Amino acid sequence: MAWMIVSDSSCEIRELENPAPGVQFALVPFKIRVGEREYVDLATLNTQQMLQAMTDYNGASTTACPSPEEWAEYFLQADNVFALTISSNLSGSYNAAMAAREMVLEEHPEKKIFVLDTLSCSGALAGAAELANKLIGEDQTFDDICFALKKFADSTHILFALA
Repeated sequence: MAWMIVSDSSCEIRELENPAPGVQFALVPFKIRVGEREYVDLATLNTQQMLQAMTDYNGASTTACPSPEEWAEYFLQADNVFALTISSNLSGSYNAAMAAREMVLEEHPEKKIFVLDTLSCSGALAGAAELANKLIGEDQTFDDICFALKKFADSTHILFALA
């Protein structure tokens, strides 16, 4: 049975350490537009170049969340999918993942796809991915893992300080 843990690129990790047997991990990237140039939030992103472009550009930069089609590409790769998104209060990533879920389930109703609005960002997504991987490795059921992930999301909080 194939498992997929997929997160938007707001996740703090780029790969899972010690994935459980049958587990794949993937990131669906955000995009950052600076003027006419689009930067894709992948491991290959040249952050220094992007930051310099932001400094040089006399205008606002924008971001775009992953599209439903980008989420769906990963949902199709496994029987059991856990999708982790940045808080729906910060981005449309959750809505895009939910639209992708519906698209995929129309064609493949046998798939199990759970989309988690982490109500957080960064480390919380990494923690949820690591928890899902651990529970898959312990042979927990799909429904039990969904319950544990919801409980995990309910227990996390975003704290930050402005300089």
